[in-house]
Amino acid sequence: MRKIIALIISAVFLILSFSSCSVLEKDAQQLMGAPVHTGNNNLIIKSVEEYLGGDFSLLYPSEDEQSNAITVFGGGTDAAVLCKSGPKLLCLYLKQAETWQVINSVELSAEQILNSELKSFDAGEGLLVFYKNAEKTCLDVLIIDSEIKKDKTIECNFYLAADFDADKKDEITVFTDDKTQLYNTDTSASPLASLDYCVDTEKSNITAGKFFDDINAVFIDDSKNGEIKSQVIYLKNNEFVKAVASDDGISHYDEKIVSLDINSDGITEVPFVSLMPGYDSDEAVYFIDYKQYNSVEFESAVSGDFDFNNSYYINFPDKWKGSVTVKIDSANNTRTYLSYSEEQNKFGAELLKVGVYTKDEYTKIDKGNIIELSTQGDKVYVAKILNKLNKYAVDEAQVKEMFNLINRGDKK
Repeated sequence: MRKIIALIISAVFLILSFSSCSVLEKDAQQLMGAPVHTGNNNLIIKSVEEYLGGDFSLLYPSEDEQSNAITVFGGGTDAAVLCKSGPKLLCLYLKQAETWQVINSVELSAEQILNSELKSFDAGEGLLVFYKNAEKTCLDVLIIDSEIKKDKTIECNFYLAADFDADKKDEITVFTDDKTQLYNTDTSASPLASLDYCVDTEKSNITAGKFFDDINAVFIDDSKNGEIKSQVIYLKNNEFVKAVASDDGISHYDEKIVSLDINSDGITEVPFVSLMPGYDSDEAVYFIDYKQYNSVEFESAVSGDFDFNNSYYINFPDKWKGSVTVKIDSANNTRTYLSYSEEQNKFGAELLKVGVYTKDEYTKIDKGNIIELSTQGDKVYVAKILNKLNKYAVDEAQVKEMFNLINRGDKK
């Protein structure tokens, strides 16, 4: 009897093993490095296998994107799956009752999936699939309600989805070779708004974020011929408009200077760039004024010296602006702030030094008169006041208030 039970257990184990392999080994190269599916996802995979007869492999976006081929939503009762079955690329919609069941599918014309994400649209849930097809890139807008159907296909170089008209539903901004367009999710193939504005989507930093009140906007740190200038596009009276004129501020060449929520208040600020006192365009040390829009004009939120390599900035007090500059010692990871006379065109008294050390390095330095500002990961941020008598001198409390870490999310 024991031998019979052992044989039955072995047979069941082998059946389960081979059935798993039939799904997961269809395209080893494609699945390599993909997330491991457990629990709900395994049941979804089993339903897809039954629907397609076992001949399929999951489709993952490129290595630059880590999206999963399985999107579960609707409180865990709905799912969308990107997969390949024979020569066809498919998006399947599944719904869970007692078991997961495939409701229907839509065929994609993609050669390579670049990204996929689920959004909330007027017509229901919307799955956006961004892909390459031959020599062009396209966006498929798939609407999932009681079934899945293709709403539209848009040829574009890049896209962003966000609530641009404050209706609590997402719209889609797409970038073509010569236009920036806004699409609603309905049966119309025509754009809701359009602007004759060309963006190099490969080199520019493009994000969506809160602009003012409940209005979201497209923030573009536009790179043309290596020169970067920030622009903002938002919907006003059902038209796409620019909020920053092309001649505001100066162009710069530092790809780290981008629009972001610099002070973590939930609103995206735009960098207005000028040269630090005592520098010219050849040396290009920048004073950056990050500004917010108040529905009428831009006003300063924070401004001063920004060390993006070490993720911190010094917010200049009013008395420093135009009268204090910085000398950067990259080898020792320090920045020294000193007065500057524009009339005499020369540097003056050293006021403050800020340094960044690893925790190991910090144990070995002389800590006399050192002000500990912050730590982040393995980094220790410190400062030392060099002059207490100069009219531009600052005290310890002011230094701690001036110092801020930069919290940067992932951006394109």
